[in-house]
Amino acid sequence: MISIKAEGNRIAVEINKCRLVIFDLPEKVTLEEVEKEMKNMERKGFMCAADITSRKVVCGVCG
Repeated sequence: MISIKAEGNRIAVEINKCRLVIFDLPEKVTLEEVEKEMKNMERKGFMCAADITSRKVVCGVCG
């Protein structure tokens, strides 16, 4: 389950109850584009929001 909430240039992504907030997005990125990318990643088997970053992020829920 993917949930995306946007406010200004802040986007909060939640995948399977794991929350990741993405800040300072370029203005031209729309919520629809982000949502499409998230669904694409879900299809590829990403299990939590930590999986979608290029940084080494450990999810607080999944461990």
